Amino acid sequence: MSSRHDALPSRAPLIVAGVCLALFAALTASALFIDVAPIGPQGSSVGLSSINGAVFATLGSNDLADKTSDLLLVLSVLVCGAFAALGLTQLARTRSLSGVDPALIRLALAYLTLAVLYVGFEFVTLNYAPVLDEGQLKSSFPSSHTLATVAVFAMSPITLRALGANPQTTNPKLCNPATPSIAGAMSAVFILAAVVLRVLSGQHWLTDVIAGVLLALCVTALYAWSVEACRPDPTLRACHSTGVKRGKHAR
Repeated sequence: MSSRHDALPSRAPLIVAGVCLALFAALTASALFIDVAPIGPQGSSVGLSSINGAVFATLGSNDLADKTSDLLLVLSVLVCGAFAALGLTQLARTRSLSGVDPALIRLALAYLTLAVLYVGFEFVTLNYAPVLDEGQLKSSFPSSHTLATVAVFAMSPITLRALGANPQTTNPKLCNPATPSIAGAMSAVFILAAVVLRVLSGQHWLTDVIAGVLLALCVTALYAWSVEACRPDPTLRACHSTGVKRGKHAR
């Protein structure tokens, strides 16, 4: 019999979210007030200029890395679309929001949060990018490109694991215990590639990319906590661990 403590979600994701948010706040403050110098285009000021300037001077800008990172962003949008399609399918089949997997509802809220952050930081200029955009200065801190890509890929295996653990799941691919592991490995590769390529592209200062990663991890950790908080009754067995068909009761 499960104890009351076992039924409660772990606080670990909340701790991770808090640490990442604190680091993001510290990095933001540092970028605003520490080692600020006019090293950007058109004499624009950049915080933590020594490290940012050194990295950009060493790596410069790379158009191929920029375009490849854009492809990863497009791929992350397609991932969002796939989960949205799954949620809409469940909604259409059950004609009730309660028929949609709780993890997908929370994922939609997480995506909405990312969209607000992505658009919001376009209007809040804390740093200008190291390169001009069609001759104009553009906002660069944090890297919203990194934020969106990292968060979407990081949340994907969490979502797949939650879907597979739901006793109501009938899709055999989602019920396969290997699916989240494979998705996790692929996501790790995509995340690493996105971060490295964004630095190599020269479209952002190093601290912009780091800030994007920290904010993405914060959103992901909060999502992971919310999914764990809504996990199904632990006395029910997940679809991949039982041979009982959905809609049937063991006798």
